[in-house]
Amino acid sequence: GRLFGIFGRMIVWSEPLYYGMFDPSSDYIVVGGTPVMAAPVDGDGFIAYIGTKTRTYRWGGESLAATTLVPVAHNGVMPGSLAYVAPDALGLKGITAWVPVWVDARGVPIAGTGDGLMPLHDKFAYPSFLQAAALFDQRDGQSRYVVSGRGGAPSALAVGDYVTATVVDAGGGP
Repeated sequence: GRLFGIFGRMIVWSEPLYYGMFDPSSDYIVVGGTPVMAAPVDGDGFIAYIGTKTRTYRWGGESLAATTLVPVAHNGVMPGSLAYVAPDALGLKGITAWVPVWVDARGVPIAGTGDGLMPLHDKFAYPSFLQAAALFDQRDGQSRYVVSGRGGAPSALAVGDYVTATVVDAGGGP
């Protein structure tokens, strides 16, 4: 195993099984922007999706020593929106490991698999938050990917609305 970290525009990694040691002359790559997401994918070889606020990259190869960093989307990633989701909740066949899911800068939820990026919905978009937090929950046979955020604006792909409600306690207790 190795320990990976983000330092400015660089992704650095440790020597195998020596988590406090890294070679500053070779154990890093430079990304074309500040990474806000690193999402490893279970698959053949080494695969991880790296997201900045303006682009998404696929970092992969047969091994860590033989990797390349290739842009795969000209949409950045909403910081904090990464969560790992059970493959059955996404309807993915033949995948057993949980899959990274995030929201791109347009508000579209995306899954990253060994085969590439997969938009999860063609008629839905989250608001474009400046910062988000995400989780995946499976309970009572229901799967939920929940994103909460602050700042930003509604997605250009979405229509907004609001509702006002009055909650009345009927004396049922806590």
